[in-house]
Amino acid sequence: MIDNLSPYQQIEASLRRRVKDGDWAEGECLPGRRKLAEEYGVALSTVQRAIAKLLEDGSLTADGNRGTFVALRNPPSGRHAVRNESRLSLQTGMSSRRVGRDAGLRIGVVLEVSNVDMHNTSASENAFYGPLFDGIRSVLARDNTSVNYLYRRGRSYEELYAISECDGLIAIAPEVNDIGELKLLAASDVPFVALLTSSDADADEVGLPCVDADNRQGTAEAIRYLIDLGHKDIAIVNLATNHVNLYDRFIAFIDTMAEARLSIDARHMLIDSHPWGERVFQARIDAWIAKLVDCNNLPTAIYACDFTMTLKAMAALQSRGIKIPDDVSLIGFDYYPLVEHFSPPLTLVRQPIFQMGQRAATRLIEHLNDSRHRLFGTERLATELMVRRSCSAPRAMSIAH
Repeated sequence: MIDNLSPYQQIEASLRRRVKDGDWAEGECLPGRRKLAEEYGVALSTVQRAIAKLLEDGSLTADGNRGTFVALRNPPSGRHAVRNESRLSLQTGMSSRRVGRDAGLRIGVVLEVSNVDMHNTSASENAFYGPLFDGIRSVLARDNTSVNYLYRRGRSYEELYAISECDGLIAIAPEVNDIGELKLLAASDVPFVALLTSSDADADEVGLPCVDADNRQGTAEAIRYLIDLGHKDIAIVNLATNHVNLYDRFIAFIDTMAEARLSIDARHMLIDSHPWGERVFQARIDAWIAKLVDCNNLPTAIYACDFTMTLKAMAALQSRGIKIPDDVSLIGFDYYPLVEHFSPPLTLVRQPIFQMGQRAATRLIEHLNDSRHRLFGTERLATELMVRRSCSAPRAMSIAH
């Protein structure tokens, strides 16, 4: 390895050397990318990024159904050329998966198992994913298009695309670490839209096709609302910053507090990057609230970055006799109609969940039916602050008045 190169550049150099030295013959299939990642002791995304470079310059070719191959220096002609051409199908985005327009499209909706089990009959009743998938299906049903629900189970997006034989993918809630894989899909011309994520964290990612709520705008509106009520001591709960949209909410909180020239007590920031898990959230939030109570260091308001975190913060406060909003105001992200019947009804930022599903499916279908509809860049849908009774002026201000 060459010390002054980044990890992916070191892997790229090593693979080039092995191809040149004949470790793999022309036309030979390379080991699986996960196996290479284990061999080199690096993350899967590092190997994928290195391979993408060799695909770009033609040193390797990719067949979505078979794997990654050493390119042939003198490609054969005739029917053998057709076989070699199929190896390039993933890289060039050819539409060979479809027999014809009459056959209809097949769209793969990619989920983590922890998100929701679409094989469970109650999945459609899920307050978040139910409307999201209703939005996707409302578009696909008009286009003679079938939906395959694909579960990652440790597999890459490219692997799922290859084995599913779908025409395009909708990736649900990719994590920060998945951005490298999405970049590889884009470089290989695989049609996809990432849903519940954004892609403009840096210049290399700005073109990835994504649909999301305007998480930063929604967060800024929520925090400004609290500031307008008179709150200066505002806490944040965000235990899943590994998800891009929740990371955006965290950054917007920091930026909005800074714009208002308000300091943030480090003890009032419950931040982590756990895989999404209700039990983990409950334990962490409950312990955090208990510690703040013991230290007599409660904030005047708490911003929780998703609905489950909001519910757990509400339960932790109320179990200790802390009144909402008299003692602590509570505001969260995500909205469900039942919150109007809570005590107190919760103030929340509402995402246009159904419409986000519609837009992701529409963008993908329009591209598959007409390549002039480019899959490029993040599209953000506006959020709405739903004001209920879980927020009020800080107690000191209420007493003064």
